[in-house]
Amino acid sequence: MADIFLSYKREEKSIAQIFAGLLELKGFSVWWDPDIYPGERFHDIIQAELDLANCVVVLWSKRSVASKWVKAEATNGDDKNILVPVLIENVRIPVPFNVIQAVDLIDWRGDPSNPEFLRLVGSVSKKVGSPIKNKKQEKEVFKEEKIPAIYTNSIGMKFALILKGDFMMGSEENDTEKPIHKVTIESPFYLGMYQVTQKEWETVMGNNPSTFKGDNLPVETISWNDVQDFVKKLNEKESANKYRLPSEAEWEYAARAGTTTRYSFGDDESKLGDYAWFWVNSDSKTHDVGQKKPNPWGLYDIHGNVWEWVQGKWHGSYEGAPTEGSSRGDEDNSVRVFRGGGWADVAGNCRSAFRLSFASGFRDRGLGFRLLRDL
Repeated sequence: MADIFLSYKREEKSIAQIFAGLLELKGFSVWWDPDIYPGERFHDIIQAELDLANCVVVLWSKRSVASKWVKAEATNGDDKNILVPVLIENVRIPVPFNVIQAVDLIDWRGDPSNPEFLRLVGSVSKKVGSPIKNKKQEKEVFKEEKIPAIYTNSIGMKFALILKGDFMMGSEENDTEKPIHKVTIESPFYLGMYQVTQKEWETVMGNNPSTFKGDNLPVETISWNDVQDFVKKLNEKESANKYRLPSEAEWEYAARAGTTTRYSFGDDESKLGDYAWFWVNSDSKTHDVGQKKPNPWGLYDIHGNVWEWVQGKWHGSYEGAPTEGSSRGDEDNSVRVFRGGGWADVAGNCRSAFRLSFASGFRDRGLGFRLLRDL
C-alpha cells in the first residue's frame, strides 16, 4: 500500500518522476505506473492501487485534462475525499474537480523549497499523516550490532557511517547535471570524514607529490591512476579489500546528506565560507582538513579545498545512468569524474551537483580525493 497514488499523463513522465522522487524524499511512499510489471493488467493493478492509496495526487496539464484514465483516477480520489489536484500547466480543471483548491506548480522546475511544493507536502500530510524517516533509530540498530558510527583504521583515517537511502541526483543548472533522477543507495558504507591528507598518503606510498606541503593538508597533484595505486596498497596494508573511491552517486548522496539544496547547508552561497575553502577565502592555496563546518553527516571540506576524484567514467549527462548507485563504466574512454570544488573555484563550482572531468592520468594542485570503505 502506498501513501500516494500519482496520476498523470504519460507524456509528463519526466516531471512525474521528479514529483515522485521528492515526495519519497519527504518520507511518503508513492505509486506511479512504472511500478507495473510485465504481464500485469493495467486496469486491475491501477484499481487495486487506487483502492489502497491514502491520497491521490493528480497532475493537471493540457494532456491530462483530456485523458479518460486521469479523470477516472481523479474521480476515485474525489469520491474518497483524498484528492489533491496539482496544476503543472495553465489549464481549466475539468468539472467536478474544479471545486477543489489546487496547488499551483505551473512552470515549477523541481525546487523542493518552493512554497507551493511545500503546500503540496502539507496537503498530502493531512491525508496520510506526517511521514517519519527515523535515521536516528536506524543508527541505533547499527550501534546494537556494534557497527560504530565512526571507524578509524590502522593509520588513523576516520570514516563516517553513511546509511542507505534514496535521493534525487543532479540539478537543472547545467546540462551535464541533467536529468534529475532518483537513485537508491542500497547498502550503507563508510566515507572518509576528511580528504586524504599528505601524511596519510606518505604513510602508504612513501612519497609526497603535493605542491602545497603540510602533513594535514589534503594530498593533491595526484591522478586517478595514482589513487588506484594508493587504494591497492592500503587494502594490502590492512588486509581488507574494502577501500575504494566512491561512485559519483555515492559521493553526491553523502555530500547532500539528505538535502535537496544547492549546497549541503542550503541555497545561500554567502554562507559557503563557513563550510569551504574556495577562491574568496583560500588565499590561493589549500588548508588543513577539517577546519570548516561539516555537512549534516559529519563530512568536512565536501565543498571546496581540493576537488575529489570519484570512481566512474565521464558521461556528458545522466541519460542512462545507473539508479542503484554504482559507477558508470560503459564509455570507451579513460576520462574520469571529480566532484566538490576547490580552493581556486567560484561558489557555483562547489555545489553538491556540480561535476567536471579529466583523463585518468591528469594531475593538478587542486585535485585530491576522499576514500570509501565498504562495511
